[in-house]
Amino acid sequence: MNRKSITKNAVSAPRHPARFTAITICAVILALPLTVPAAAQFNPPPGAEDSPLFLSPHNLGRGASVTSLDSPRADAVNPAAAGGAERPVIDLSYTGITGFGRDGQGWEGHGVSLGGMLPTRYGSFTGGLSFLTATLPDYNLGTTVGTKFSYARDVWDDLSVGAGVNLDFGGTDDRLALGATLDLGMLYTPQRLLGIDNARLGVAFRDIGYGYRPFEGSSAQPSVFTPAVGLALPLIDTDQVTLEFSSDVSAPTFQDGRLDIGTTLSLFDRVDINAGWGASAREIIEQDRPSRSLLPSFGISVNFGTDLRDRTADDSLIARRGWDRSEVRTRLAARPLYGSAWALGTGVNIPLGVTDETPPDVHIDYPEHLYIGPNNSGVNDDLTLPISITDDGLITGYELRIENEDGEVVRTIQNRTEPPTERNINTFFERLTRVDTGIDVPESIRWNGRSDAGGVVPDGLYRFALYAWDDNGNEGRSQTHEVSVDTTPPNARITTPFGADRIFSPNDDGSRDYFPIEQEGSEEVEWTGRIVGSEGETVRTWRWTNGSPEPVTWDGQTDDGDFADDGVYSYVLESTD
Repeated sequence: MNRKSITKNAVSAPRHPARFTAITICAVILALPLTVPAAAQFNPPPGAEDSPLFLSPHNLGRGASVTSLDSPRADAVNPAAAGGAERPVIDLSYTGITGFGRDGQGWEGHGVSLGGMLPTRYGSFTGGLSFLTATLPDYNLGTTVGTKFSYARDVWDDLSVGAGVNLDFGGTDDRLALGATLDLGMLYTPQRLLGIDNARLGVAFRDIGYGYRPFEGSSAQPSVFTPAVGLALPLIDTDQVTLEFSSDVSAPTFQDGRLDIGTTLSLFDRVDINAGWGASAREIIEQDRPSRSLLPSFGISVNFGTDLRDRTADDSLIARRGWDRSEVRTRLAARPLYGSAWALGTGVNIPLGVTDETPPDVHIDYPEHLYIGPNNSGVNDDLTLPISITDDGLITGYELRIENEDGEVVRTIQNRTEPPTERNINTFFERLTRVDTGIDVPESIRWNGRSDAGGVVPDGLYRFALYAWDDNGNEGRSQTHEVSVDTTPPNARITTPFGADRIFSPNDDGSRDYFPIEQEGSEEVEWTGRIVGSEGETVRTWRWTNGSPEPVTWDGQTDDGDFADDGVYSYVLESTD
């Protein structure tokens, strides 16, 4: 994959939020008159609400829930389902409908569905095409060609919204029909709901508009203006086993009450076992109406990964997108319908690429231990750190943390995108229409030796590291480095012989052959001691690094190993911190 140094969640304010709001409201108002007549003649054929089931074996086996995240076909039930999606997905399925020969009913129903979902920095786009024909006496829905398009956006970390358009064409031998409807949806995913982690709450208003009516004298299939609400609760959530339960309640055209229950048992992220059950209040109350089987549906999914990196050119589209490593979910499902009719489905769901769990690569170009003295002297007043942050996605923030020797953070230097803490209609539309562009990563970060409180930090040793986050919540960090702060000027004390003892003759006669120099001083990066002649020339040098100056004894020799000429010499001790 190409790597880049820019990344997510920078907000671009909408240009015309009021216009967008007005258009949405007007679309709903204009569609309502088309749905009102349908309420007065509510008489859907058996199975009228089943069309989302045949779009995917997952829907067929567990049930089509407004809480599902199984894009792209979950978007047919709740268009907000793909709001938090990370990877593109392709879904292909086939469903056969049969009566197993009972009452002469064989394989007289077939359904084929193809769908796809593409997440972008503008939001997630979903589309699909389906074909369904079912002409069994116990289960007759006619023949339908349908297409669906939807858009979803994560407005906040825990809230996604979406809208979709449905177009259906088909009918029976003696009737052609066309339907055009709108779906609206919301998916709420708080960290904790009802005391359970990772719960989900979904709400949808489906099929607002002109319903699809392939049968004379029957109302639309699916029923127009159907509100639905659902709740999904992970009852067991471990690394090896997950058990999730969902319950949906819907009211087709406000003329019926439907309950759909689904559950999924996931084992080791490899096998999913699904089951579902549903009932209609109208079918139970009105004894003369055909009623759905009360047997549960069931399904199974086996998941495995693919790795085509050895077979794919590095410059190919698949490799550049990271799709040479993907996941394949193979699925089977069965559901009892009406009478003797059953639906048997199979298909594959392929998320392209892998879930991004790789943190940003964070590096500070810091080859050695440095000292700074933030005292406005113009020399080493601050610390400039060249940095690099790279990631396959978008960088949403970075932070340089500087700690003292006790591990206390004394200074943070950061830049990150933060969603607005205030939630109102203005911030809602700002977030809805934003474009995720991430933040710019600077070439370097400068620390001036001051704490978050604004004052210069005390002298001492400090440790620092750089942290960074990407748009999927992965955190990376650099190595930990050290820097010393020293604002105190170097100080030292020198003691030498006095009077006549300052005269010495290094001639190996055993008398005054050496000149002792006692000295001590503060710890600095480097001290230099020099013997200087009367004309300022240096004849002998000593150096001490990362410490204090030590006592020395001059034997009269120069740095070249020769004896210095007779004369008067001085001793100079100096340091720069």
